[in-house]
Amino acid sequence: MHIGLLGLLQLAIVLVLTICSLGVAISFAVRPAETKLAILRPLSLGLAFGAVGMFCAGSANTLAFASNAGLTDACNVQMLLGGFAEALLPGAVAFSAMAVAWALAAVGFQRICRGAAPRRCRLLRHGRGVGPGRGGLPPDEVRRNSMRVPFRARNRNS
Repeated sequence: MHIGLLGLLQLAIVLVLTICSLGVAISFAVRPAETKLAILRPLSLGLAFGAVGMFCAGSANTLAFASNAGLTDACNVQMLLGGFAEALLPGAVAFSAMAVAWALAAVGFQRICRGAAPRRCRLLRHGRGVGPGRGGLPPDEVRRNSMRVPFRARNRNS
């Protein structure tokens, strides 16, 4: 079986995305920044779609070979199963690399929030504040609100 030009192109894309994803994840683990995380998310999405595309291309190539060769011989069935095994391999490599990349990203998240103030952990809060049960207010806002006198208490004293 031959992989063809489209298969080689997709394999090159998967390999480049794998290397880039791991590089950005290592960089994020060493020096966490929101911009690196913003790059890692689409890279890993592209890697996942590249792996699925490689599986589809490998399956199509295997089925094209099976339609031309016929399945009367046991050797052809063995080659068909080998082709499907080869079609699964780029996905296994890509998803394994993605697991390592996001494990490294978890190290970066841990480094951000280890000793930082809650406001510096904005990568983890998804747009919500991190106040102590006060409707998600940031700590500065919680302090300002707790120093204010409630409206009912002001009316009782007057």
